[in-house]
Amino acid sequence: MFQVDDYVFYGSCGICRVEKICTQPFDGAPSDVLYYVLQTVSEPKQTIWNPVKNEKTYMRCVMTQKDCEEFFAILPTLPALAGESAKQLREAYIAAIKSGIPTEWGKILCTYRSRSRLAEAKLARVTDAERNFFDTARRLLVTEIAMALSLSPAEAEGRILAVLA
Repeated sequence: MFQVDDYVFYGSCGICRVEKICTQPFDGAPSDVLYYVLQTVSEPKQTIWNPVKNEKTYMRCVMTQKDCEEFFAILPTLPALAGESAKQLREAYIAAIKSGIPTEWGKILCTYRSRSRLAEAKLARVTDAERNFFDTARRLLVTEIAMALSLSPAEAEGRILAVLA
């Protein structure tokens, strides 16, 4: 169970701070359910009420400094996502984003880097959807790494891109 003031990764909202843990955080909520009241980091005015026992939405602790260093060590070796068709590749991108797992997001960065190089050589085409997946994965990683390492977003992004170079 998370504690008040913990930072967590929550589903598609990204990093959130646990503001409080309570029952009935709003009128009409069941009184027998315990909720996390989450404040999103990217949108400070957005509040999320998530049942503590909710198994439908993925929540995890944010990466620590050690986790970030381990991530940077393996990032260049992560395999690109694969799919025998454009549809299968798109499904792999979606699954990687939804996983909430930084190494899966790293695979998106590696895939995009690989496909961009092929596109430069006129051997493939990078779609707008692929750019959007890349941007989403990069944003999620930059936010989390910046927080874990006390860096600015620009510094975190620079570190990620330097490792991928």
